[in-house]
Amino acid sequence: MKKTNMKISLQLYELFIFHSHFSLKIFHFFIFCFLFFFCKKSFSQENINDTLILEEFIFLDKKVSDKIGFKITKFEKIIINDKITENLSELLSENSNIFIKSYGNGRISTASFRGAGASHTKVLWNGININSVMLGQVNFSQIPNYFIDEISLYHSGSIFNNSGSLGGSIFLENKINWNNDFNFDFSQEFASFQTYNSFLSFSYGNKKFQSRTRIIYEISENNFSFDDDFGEQKIQENNNFFQKGILQEFYLKNNNNYFSLKFWAQNNKTQIPPSEKEIQKQDILRFIFEWKNYMKKLIFKTKVAYTYDFMNYKNENNIIKPINSNNLINSFYNFFDINYNFNKNLKLKTGINLFYHQVETGNYKSTKERVNISSFLGINYLFFKKLQTSFFIKKEIIDKNFSPLIPSMSFNYKIFENKKFEMDFKCNFTRNYNYPTLNDLYWFPNGNANLKAENGFSYENGIFLKKNFFKNMSVFLETTYFYSKINDWILWNALNSEIWTPENLKKVERKGIENSLKIDFKIKNLNIFFKHTNSYVNSKNLKKFNDFDNSLNKQLIYVPKFIFNNFVHFSYKNNYISYSNQFSDLIYTSSDNENFLPSYFISNLKIGKKFIFKNKFLFINFKIKNLFNKNYQVVENYPMQKRNFHFILQINF
Repeated sequence: MKKTNMKISLQLYELFIFHSHFSLKIFHFFIFCFLFFFCKKSFSQENINDTLILEEFIFLDKKVSDKIGFKITKFEKIIINDKITENLSELLSENSNIFIKSYGNGRISTASFRGAGASHTKVLWNGININSVMLGQVNFSQIPNYFIDEISLYHSGSIFNNSGSLGGSIFLENKINWNNDFNFDFSQEFASFQTYNSFLSFSYGNKKFQSRTRIIYEISENNFSFDDDFGEQKIQENNNFFQKGILQEFYLKNNNNYFSLKFWAQNNKTQIPPSEKEIQKQDILRFIFEWKNYMKKLIFKTKVAYTYDFMNYKNENNIIKPINSNNLINSFYNFFDINYNFNKNLKLKTGINLFYHQVETGNYKSTKERVNISSFLGINYLFFKKLQTSFFIKKEIIDKNFSPLIPSMSFNYKIFENKKFEMDFKCNFTRNYNYPTLNDLYWFPNGNANLKAENGFSYENGIFLKKNFFKNMSVFLETTYFYSKINDWILWNALNSEIWTPENLKKVERKGIENSLKIDFKIKNLNIFFKHTNSYVNSKNLKKFNDFDNSLNKQLIYVPKFIFNNFVHFSYKNNYISYSNQFSDLIYTSSDNENFLPSYFISNLKIGKKFIFKNKFLFINFKIKNLFNKNYQVVENYPMQKRNFHFILQINF
């Protein structure tokens, strides 16, 4: 495969922008008219001081969004810090209702959100969709928690930031501390199976400018013992992995302008057992530039991004002939958003997004491109200080295919609120579409260019409760019911023993209940934090795709019906201990539900101490994963690690 010429890519991108202008129809024209009118009006407003601008910006961001009426889980800092030397796959599997389909430590890990497929969970890094345009999914084992400051889960198919999230969305954000002048942090981890991980972070700045750099270096032989189906102990060999990366951030505030620049580079190398000559390498670059302009009633945001994803797969032991496959993806993103505050009760958000993807691979007949143009309009209105409503519509053009108008409606009703007790009722309804991946369309020789978009709707409602006891204890409780249908679910179907091709075969119904409980208790030098989540998911196929299909009304494969997890953290003065566990119901591995993996219950324990030397801090942590040495599998024939130990030293000043 020829090396991509960046100049050609930029020319193609400019061409895409030019032709996109003539593809926008009446819906987009009205949005541009609105933007022009209110931008002109707002620019005529008097400038206000920085403090007022910032307050107005925060107020608008909270109110003008699709968050109203949706269940959103934002991970507490205490949980992220507990998993700071691990990856996002481990954090989600141990602390959320998302089922992570993991092939093992350092290997491929994908998500099933509310019983949907891996490509139905969209992952956004600072607003940029990082799902592969070829596969439609994300490998969560390649996202280090050390690079992420905030993690939020949208438990329904939001259309505001992205389409295709028929299961849900995961938002990864980087945040800066404007009060920081200088900070240095270094962590070194020594773990079982010859695993060594290093983490470095340093930042400096002032009230106007901030810079932060984060570096990771991880290497592991990862050869571990496990028990096979007959109880015999074996060694998982040729299983090493390597990862290194850097995240650089710059932030600047100037009067009523805010600028940020983020750059994420990462290199991964994974050995695929049992062969020592089957290896996958990946180079990733992600770049985002963002500008926000604050005015009295309006915020204008624009964002430009570029991502580069190169993957090489080698298998010298392939029976037919050695494999050396290269895949290269170049992606460009443009975002233009307007938040407008009419008054205290009425807010509006609108904008247009332009995306371009180019894929070069020997697995397609030729270089393929994807052009995505979308525009949206959203309105929030507050009735009587208790009922907050939201209505969004979105229109998309993907590769010259026009989607229908995609609506989303939601509301949040404040049933009761005072200093000690709060009770909310949430409800939303969303339609959504997920277009076929480029692999589905163009994989040679069996891709299907005639595939239709997967389409469906989702509905959820729930109750949120918050109770404060005295001044040192808070209890949060939330329960949510959800229901969804997905039509034209894409499935790779066997035409014969050797030929598989994707088709719109399934109609899937998903319904269930999610519950969460959080307790935060503080008294003098003692802090206790407890969090519990559980979910019941019934995700079944409603349509037979041939006479031999036995999947009708059966649970989808790799979607356990019931999962739960617990996390508890105790800290007393400078000593702390945390314990977590996770349970998964049995996992079906065949569509007729005849074959399955048994349920499992896994526990982890961590103890640590903080030493203080003037303004310098030393943390010593000891962690045991799979505390009770369970033998289990999440994916059939891929054993997971049994009991393993981690020792972590951290220096901070």
